[in-house]
Amino acid sequence: MNHKIELEKALRKLKDIELALNESSIVAITDNRGIIQFANDKFCNMSKYSRNELIGSRQNIVNSGHHSQDFFKEMWRTIGRGKVWKGEIKNKAKDGTYYWVDTTIVSFLKENGRPYQYISIRHDITKRIEYEETIKQMAYYDPLTLLPNRNLLNEWLNEYVNKEGKLAVLFLDIDRFKSINDNYGHRTGDMILK
Repeated sequence: MNHKIELEKALRKLKDIELALNESSIVAITDNRGIIQFANDKFCNMSKYSRNELIGSRQNIVNSGHHSQDFFKEMWRTIGRGKVWKGEIKNKAKDGTYYWVDTTIVSFLKENGRPYQYISIRHDITKRIEYEETIKQMAYYDPLTLLPNRNLLNEWLNEYVNKEGKLAVLFLDIDRFKSINDNYGHRTGDMILK
């Protein structure tokens, strides 16, 4: 009788953990070949695929083409050895939109130490990546012309000088540009700059 109560407690605890995980994370379980065996609601919502479309498909159904083959080879090499892999992945939803996920993949191992399945736990980081891109755009590109600004030029020059050692820089200046703004307005001046 005592074992039955212990078993019920353990099962209830596992159900609670499963509920918490499903409410907070995008979860998929694949076999050792990357065929999806389980997809939770968050994965379906994020990827815009139905559960029926996901289950039985390869995990690369959401591959965006953003990452190199070497990126995925290293990931598979890591989890194939039974190690945990962590990284950020850009995926593509069924409707063609892209999303970023912070991903942890854990291997489930047989007695011989070989993986028989993997669990992928992901968190949506799309907004964070978009903010980082916006900040990078603001820091390195002119808001009017969208051309690289002095900050990016300095980085390029430092990188090039460290690699090549020699280079020439051409600097162009527009004389009396202030008079264009004064006589024709800033809108006209902005159009000329563009």
